[in-house]
Amino acid sequence: VEKANEGNYALGGAIFTKDIQRGKKMAHQMKSGMIGINRGPGGAKGSAWVGAGQSGYGFHGSKEGHRQFAQLRIVSSPL
Repeated sequence: VEKANEGNYALGGAIFTKDIQRGKKMAHQMKSGMIGINRGPGGAKGSAWVGAGQSGYGFHGSKEGHRQFAQLRIVSSPL
């Protein structure tokens, strides 16, 4: 985990282990945007593509990703 967190880039990582609970614990310690346990990084179809560190800012490829490009605006006027 320490070696994985050393660099400036943290797009994705993978943990291969027979102990899934240990893998989940390790995943929570990693700084990567996407982490796969016993598989490559990335989620289910339609899930966000997440970058961390200098690998990217925010996320895209899902409903949540589109929100980062939206600007909330409140307009008020007298009744």
